[in-house]
Amino acid sequence: MNKVLGLLVLIFLSTSGWAQEDIDFTYEFNRDDSNPNIVNVTAEIINNSSEDIYFLSESCNGLDYYLTTTSDSTEILILIHCNATFPRKIELKANSSYEFKTIIKLNGDIKEVGMNLNLVKLNGSSEVEGKFINEIRKANTGSTLILEGPIKKMK
Repeated sequence: MNKVLGLLVLIFLSTSGWAQEDIDFTYEFNRDDSNPNIVNVTAEIINNSSEDIYFLSESCNGLDYYLTTTSDSTEILILIHCNATFPRKIELKANSSYEFKTIIKLNGDIKEVGMNLNLVKLNGSSEVEGKFINEIRKANTGSTLILEGPIKKMK
């Protein structure tokens, strides 16, 4: 009986929203020609599912505030500091990708590093206009995914 119950729970989790999402996160690093401690990043969120997904971004700095690195000696470099930023709802169609750019600052001799993205998923019917970003993030805590990107060598 316990094995059957365990199997049913496993089947439920694999078909529910709690299961591993069909969303990948990857990126490419390119060192800046004028400053070797600056790395230009082209990142991509890939929706491998058959359904559209929606996620939170910001009008100022896009997804920069949702990124982290795997090294304490690196940081996401935010060059624009806005007095105000507004929530943006991004639609990512099924079997498509969303590309964005960011910058990493290296604070030392870093051989390899990875990046993670805290993706705040939204419902298709979610309205973000006129709301505060923190309010939206808090309301969608249960649907926030941590997408771990690959560890990549610095060139």
